[in-house]
Amino acid sequence: MGLKEKRAIAELQAKLPQWTEQIKTASKGIITSVEVNWDTLAVEDQSQNYEAWEQIFIKPIVMTLDSICADKMGQDSLKAKYKKVKIQNVKDCHYGEGSIEFSGDSIVLDHSLSNVDYWEDSAKAWISAIENTL
Repeated sequence: MGLKEKRAIAELQAKLPQWTEQIKTASKGIITSVEVNWDTLAVEDQSQNYEAWEQIFIKPIVMTLDSICADKMGQDSLKAKYKKVKIQNVKDCHYGEGSIEFSGDSIVLDHSLSNVDYWEDSAKAWISAIENTL
C-alpha cells in the first residue's frame, strides 16, 4: 500500500464513527459494532475512487436495516441473531447477492470496488438474505 492509498484509507477511517452511527440508527441500536478490514479496501491505484466504498457498503446496509427494523418483529428477530457488521473486500465480489455472508453474530459484507451505482440492488439482495436467516 503506497502513500496515496494510506492517505485515502485514513480519510475513510475518519468516517467510521459517522458510518457506525448511521448503522446503529437504522438498526434501532441493535447493531452496535462495525468492523472494517481496511487493508482489503486499499485497492492499488484506485485511491481516487475510495469514496465509493460508502456507496458500496454504507448506503445499502442502512437501507437494509431500515427495512428489517421497520417493525418490532424485525427488530426482535435481528436482535436475537446479529450484533455487528463486518466490511471487507476479500473475495472480489462484484454484485450484491454474493457479497453478504453470516458468521456467528456478524453480518459480513464483502464487495469489490465496482458496480457503485447498483447499491440499491445490493440493498434488496441483502434484505432478502438477512430476512431468510431470521
